[in-house]
Amino acid sequence: MNAETIKYSGHFWFQPKDSPLTNEILGFLYREMDGTPIIEVLERPEFGNLLKEHYDVVWGKVGSLNITFFDVKLVQFSELSSIKYSVKHTVKGMEISSIKEKCFNGCQIKFPNFINWISDISSISLENNEEAIVIKDNDSVHASIMKTVLPDVNLHISFDKSISRTFSSITYSKDCYIKCLSAEKQSVDYFVKLTFEISRFFSFAMFEKQKYCSLELLLETKVPNYYQVWFPLEQDTSPKHNHLISYQRVKDRLPLMLQQWHTHYNKLIPMVNQLLYPLSFVDFDYIDFLRFAHALEGLQTRFAGNIFDTKNSYKERIKNLIDHLKNYKVVEECKIDACLVAKTRHKYTHLGEDDVEDDIPKEELYLLTQKCKVLLASSILLVLGLSEQEIENCTHDSELKNIVNYICVKENREIRF
Repeated sequence: MNAETIKYSGHFWFQPKDSPLTNEILGFLYREMDGTPIIEVLERPEFGNLLKEHYDVVWGKVGSLNITFFDVKLVQFSELSSIKYSVKHTVKGMEISSIKEKCFNGCQIKFPNFINWISDISSISLENNEEAIVIKDNDSVHASIMKTVLPDVNLHISFDKSISRTFSSITYSKDCYIKCLSAEKQSVDYFVKLTFEISRFFSFAMFEKQKYCSLELLLETKVPNYYQVWFPLEQDTSPKHNHLISYQRVKDRLPLMLQQWHTHYNKLIPMVNQLLYPLSFVDFDYIDFLRFAHALEGLQTRFAGNIFDTKNSYKERIKNLIDHLKNYKVVEECKIDACLVAKTRHKYTHLGEDDVEDDIPKEELYLLTQKCKVLLASSILLVLGLSEQEIENCTHDSELKNIVNYICVKENREIRF
């Protein structure tokens, strides 16, 4: 723990307050350096010698603020010192009996880089007069972009704008949120999972892992109340200048893409995780190639009979993927050889000690892996329901184009787009 970490004293209940086993325990609440909330108490949270290592829910009060803690795990215990528990999720301002208790009408999620993704069609100008500041902003363009995209859930884009001025300058800031409103009340668990699902979609779209920086749960009353959810925080990654999906080009198709994403989420996420894994030539080895080779096989297998044809051999499966995307310039320009991909995959899957001297040169294997990456990303766009022309438009000015240009340069070929 950092010496500057602030500890907040509070009261904690490890059993429901009306339970005969309950007792109010004094302790502290603070965050570790990685953002993980920690409950530190000075006595056992159970009567007798029992000490549970895990609690589904714990309740606390820090000052006048009620807090509910979910998935609480023992991380440090000593007879002579304090007892520490890590917390996976916390909800500030409300006592909840279970993470699955349906008590919220919606949530509001903030992604630090989301505004950068959509800002290419947002025109902002400031006019500084002595008497007034006039803001011209076309937020109305975004107002109806996201409608009903998930069962019984509406997604909207909302903005929070602020202006600050000094004697010499004016600062205009605009934060962007995804607001999810449910037709029926849902649980903390439901909205947490929805947040992860949406964050993975934007990670795929921006071609960089994106982390939400805040999640607030909505309880609809006469005056709507928002309750903040804490997560362990990670450093967010600024997306590349060229994203995988251009918001400008697919904004009208976002509802369909999110529907497909939700429907196929469990099938897609292993392959998407491979795409988001950093691929660096400096640290590259054959394991990186195998990750993409197996991801291509997994994608084709999971959607066989639905989008792709059922094939028996690995070579036929890769050839089938290429055939589905052969008209797209990013795939065409890669000049992917299904036989070479299959042969290389087989070689490194069954690599033995006698095969080391017969390794493929690192440069060639790296380029082949980049080609597999382009094929995988393009295939996922197809699964998300984009038409041939939409995928062509999307990939024309995306990060995939940069990868293909790199391949062409390394193979001494002309860059044709």
